[in-house]
Amino acid sequence: MMTKKNVFFIALGGGILSILFGFLSDNGSCNQYQQMCQSFAFMLLIFLALLPLSILIFSVREKTFYSWLKFTYWWIPLSIFIIFLAPLHDGSLLTFSKQIISLWMSGLFIFISLIIIIKKSFGLRKADISKKIV
Repeated sequence: MMTKKNVFFIALGGGILSILFGFLSDNGSCNQYQQMCQSFAFMLLIFLALLPLSILIFSVREKTFYSWLKFTYWWIPLSIFIIFLAPLHDGSLLTFSKQIISLWMSGLFIFISLIIIIKKSFGLRKADISKKIV
């Protein structure tokens, strides 16, 4: 069963791996696997976006957490898949490289997650208030 603490440690581990692969690829330590290191760093970048949300999620109710978790279960694999398919470098005017796609997917993840958390939290508070009135 996925708990808030598990989500935090998964986000922390994925974030550390993203930073590690990014550092290794920037230093040239990956040698002939340079492109692979960069690809892994961009694919795991979504976990850096998950990290502050996993800290925020500690302060919300379990129903809100599980609603958000349902979204997270399909968004993160989808993001990793889309980033995997994107080219590492794109020479066109409108670039669709792994870096741009990973930043967009991470930004959208944070934005949609905040909407889900806020909407669900206010919905639960409204339900509690209406129960107290009746």
